[in-house]
Amino acid sequence: MPLQSRPFDPAEYLDTAEGVEAYLADAYRSGDQAQIDRTLAVVARARGMTELGAEFLAEATRQSQALAASSHAAEDQAFIDAASAGQLE
Repeated sequence: MPLQSRPFDPAEYLDTAEGVEAYLADAYRSGDQAQIDRTLAVVARARGMTELGAEFLAEATRQSQALAASSHAAEDQAFIDAASAGQLE
């Protein structure tokens, strides 16, 4: 009978602040930026921040659309364009 296994997900085991701290410290000690990035993603997933990130993105998009539809949008964009071009006095 073949061995049944499932993928290991470290996020399932990061249920304490101390565990998260140790996991992050180990990644930073490695000095490997790719490892640090993966570790941060695991910690975010463990804390449910992927859902929070999706909610934030949806709200930011909604607010951006509301601003773009406002009566001052063209005036605001003209100011941003002038500031970006260094044309403000």
